[in-house]
Amino acid sequence: MSNGPPNFGNGTAIPLNTFQQNIANGNANNQTSAMNGSGPPNQGVPSSSGLRRALTERQINMIAFSGVVGTGIFLTTGHMIRDAGPGGALLGYAIGGLIYWSVIATLGEMTAVLPVEGILVEFPSRFLGSHVGFAVGWLYWACYAIVVPTQIVEISNIMEFAYDKNIRWRFTNADKLPRTFWIFFFWVLLLPINLIPIKIYGKIEAVVGYFKMLVLCGLIILMLIIADGNARPGQNRIGFSAAWHSTNGPFLNEFQLGTRTISGPAGQFLLTLNVLSAALFSYVGMEIVAVAVGEAKYLDQAKSPESIKVGTRKIYIRVIILYLASITAMSFPVWSTNPNLKRDPRLHDGFEKSESATSPFLIAIIEAGIPILPHILNAFFVFSGFASAVNSLYVSSRILYSLAKRDMVWPKSFQKRLKVTCRMKSLQGIPSAAVGTGWIVALVSIVGIWQEPSEVFRKFSTNAVVSAQIVNCCICLSYIRYYRHLRQLENQVAPDKLRASNNLYAYKSHFQPVRATFGFIGCAFVILTSGLPAMLKKPVDAGGIVVSYISVFLFASLALFYALKEPRSYKAGKVKDFEIQYRLPGSERRGDLPLDSSLGIKENLKAFGSWILVYL
Repeated sequence: MSNGPPNFGNGTAIPLNTFQQNIANGNANNQTSAMNGSGPPNQGVPSSSGLRRALTERQINMIAFSGVVGTGIFLTTGHMIRDAGPGGALLGYAIGGLIYWSVIATLGEMTAVLPVEGILVEFPSRFLGSHVGFAVGWLYWACYAIVVPTQIVEISNIMEFAYDKNIRWRFTNADKLPRTFWIFFFWVLLLPINLIPIKIYGKIEAVVGYFKMLVLCGLIILMLIIADGNARPGQNRIGFSAAWHSTNGPFLNEFQLGTRTISGPAGQFLLTLNVLSAALFSYVGMEIVAVAVGEAKYLDQAKSPESIKVGTRKIYIRVIILYLASITAMSFPVWSTNPNLKRDPRLHDGFEKSESATSPFLIAIIEAGIPILPHILNAFFVFSGFASAVNSLYVSSRILYSLAKRDMVWPKSFQKRLKVTCRMKSLQGIPSAAVGTGWIVALVSIVGIWQEPSEVFRKFSTNAVVSAQIVNCCICLSYIRYYRHLRQLENQVAPDKLRASNNLYAYKSHFQPVRATFGFIGCAFVILTSGLPAMLKKPVDAGGIVVSYISVFLFASLALFYALKEPRSYKAGKVKDFEIQYRLPGSERRGDLPLDSSLGIKENLKAFGSWILVYL
C-alpha cells in the first residue's frame, strides 16, 4: 500500500505552483499533472500491482457487453411486453437507459481523470469516506455473488426446451441427464475459464461479445422480416402497427398482485415501475468497462483518457440501443395478448412450457413456421447466459481482490492470500484466491436455490437491483463531491480553466453535474419504491419487503462497522489531494464529431462516417 497518491502515466508529478501556471495558461506539458497533498488513506493500488495489464479497449468493452447481454434481453423483455404492453416495456427500458446513461458517463469521467484499480471501491473511499468505499465494495461483491448462481440455475432450466407437444428438446429426462447434472457441469466449467491468462481471456471475450452482437442484430432484422410476411413463402403479413393498435393498446393498465388487481393510472404506474426494475437489472454490468481498467494495457499510455472516454460511451450506446431495438422489433410479430408468452398449463391444454419457450424471438420464429432455428436459438440462449455468468465471476473476483489490496478483508491471513496473484508463469496476474472464493460461494448459493429457481430468482433479482442502485447512488454522489471540489479549486487557481475550457482535461461528460444528480435521484427512487408491490399485496408480503430493503440495511451496517473500526475512515479526500491525468498536447481526440462548416459536404460526410465507426 503506497503512502501517497499513485503516479499514473509517463510524466512526473508537477508541483502545485507549476500546475497552477500550466492551467492558467491553458496547457500542460505532462500526461499526468498532480496536486500536492498528503491525501487520505487507501489512495489506491500502485501500477506495480499483481494484475497484468493486457486488455485492449475493445476487449474490455466486449467483456462488459457480454456481461450485460445474458438471457434477460431474450426472456425478460418478453415478460415485460406481456405485463405492460409494448409501449410500457419500451418506456421502462428507456427510463432505465437514461439512468444508466448518467451513471456510466459520470463513472467514465472520474475514471479517465483518476485511473486506478478497483474504482468502485476507490472513488467512494476518496470522496465520501473509506467507510462508504468499504460498504460499496462488499455490497457490489455480494450483488455478483448472487448473480452467478442465479444465472447458472437459469441456464440449466433453458437446457430443457419445450414449446408444445411437438416442438420440444429435452436433455433432462429422468432416463437421460437430470437438471442437477447441468447445474454442476456449468458451475465446474466456470473455474478453469476464469483461470485462463488474462490476455487470452480478453481475446475470447472479444469474439464472444461480437458474436452475441451479431446474433442479436440478426434477430432484430428477422423480427422485421417476419412482421412484413417475408420469412417464408405463403406467410401472412402481420404488419408493424397492429400490435400497437390492438384492443389492449401499447400501454396496459392492470397490475396483478396475487389475487389483487390494481387498475387505472395507479396500475400503469406500478407496471412501469416493474419494467424499470427489470431494465435496471438487465443493465447491471455496464460498469465493467471501468472495473476492468486496472488490467488495461493502455493505462500507462498517452491514449488512456480517450480510450476510457470512448469505452464508456460505447457500452451504454450499444446496450441501450440494442435493448430498445429488440423490444420494438419483437413487439411487431408477438403481441402482448399472445398466450405463448405465458407458461400457464391451462392455456396450453395442460402442457407446461419451458422458460425459454416464452421468448418473443422463439415464439415469432415458431409461429412463422421456420424449422430447426428454434432449437439453435435455444442453444444460443444457454451459451449467452453461461458467458454472462463467466463475466460475473470475473467481476466478483476483481472486486474482492481490490478490497483485499485496501486491507478491507478479514481475517488477515485470508486477506494476505487474496492479495497474491497466481505465481505460475502461465497464470501470472490472475487473483486465483479471489476467483476460487467467488466460485465456492456460488456453489453454496446454488445448493440453496436450485429446487425453487423461479421464486428464488425473482427475490434474488430484486435484491440485486437494489444493491446495484445503492452502488450507483454512491458513484453519483462521489462525482458530485468531486465536481464541487474541482469548482472550488478552479476559483483558487484559474476560474473556468480546470475543466470547463481546458482542452487537455481528460474527459468532460456532458450536462454535469445535472447528469450525476439525475442518476442519483433515479437510482434512489428505485431503491425507495422497490418494496411497494409487497406492501400493496393483501395480506402484506412481509418477506417481500425484507428482500427489497435488506440491502439498504446491509449497506448501512457495513459502513457503520468500518467507521467504528477505523475512526478516521469517515474523512473524505478532496480533488487537490490527488493526481489528475490530462491529455498530452496535440494528442488525438476520439469520439467527438469534428464537423466544420468551412469544409465541403464530402469532407464532413467522411468525418461523420469516421465518427460512426468509432462506436461500432
